[in-house]
Amino acid sequence: SLKINGQAAPGTLISGVIPETTDTWRVNQEIRQDGNQAVVKLSATGNQAYFPGNRQNLTDWQLELNPVIPIDLAIDLGAGEADLDLAKLQVKNLKYDFGVGTLRLHLPEGSALTGEVDGGIGFLTIQVPSTVGVEIQAETGLVIRSLPTGYTKAGENLYRSPNFQTAATKVNLKINLALGQLI
Repeated sequence: SLKINGQAAPGTLISGVIPETTDTWRVNQEIRQDGNQAVVKLSATGNQAYFPGNRQNLTDWQLELNPVIPIDLAIDLGAGEADLDLAKLQVKNLKYDFGVGTLRLHLPEGSALTGEVDGGIGFLTIQVPSTVGVEIQAETGLVIRSLPTGYTKAGENLYRSPNFQTAATKVNLKINLALGQLI
C-alpha cells in the first residue's frame, strides 16, 4: 500500500512512515545530488508473509512530499494499491508501473503534468480538478472505460476533457492497461 500527498513540512523534501526492517525485509534509501537536483530512491528487498489478522507485517508506505518543489515521480509497484494525491504538488513528470493493483490518482490543480501509467491488471480512478484540461491516450486491452460527460474522442484511443484547449493547466496521460477498469 502506497500513499503520497503534498503535506511535507516547509523546508522538508520528503517525510513519512515506511515499513520497519525485519530479518527478511529491508527498506533501502539512496539520496544523492545530481547538479541542482536531489535524487531520492526508496526501495524494498526481501520477503513479507501475510496471514489473516497479522497486522505487524503490513508494508504500508505513507509519504509526504514538499508542495513547492518541482518533482519528477517514478513508482514501480509489483502488486498492491496506491493513492497518489498530487493535488497540491508540483509534479511535472509521473511514471507509474505496476503488475496488479488499484490506483487512485488525484491530478495536480496548478501544475502541468505529463504522465504514463503502465499496468497488467488493475483498477484506475483518475480525479481531475475542474480547472485542469486533461488528454488521455488509453492503450488498453480488456478494459472498461468510464469517462465523464463531455469528454470527446480526439483520435484513436485519445480522449480530451471539454476544457482541454482553454485550460491554463494541462495534463497529458498515457494509460497502458491490459485488463481492468479506467474511471
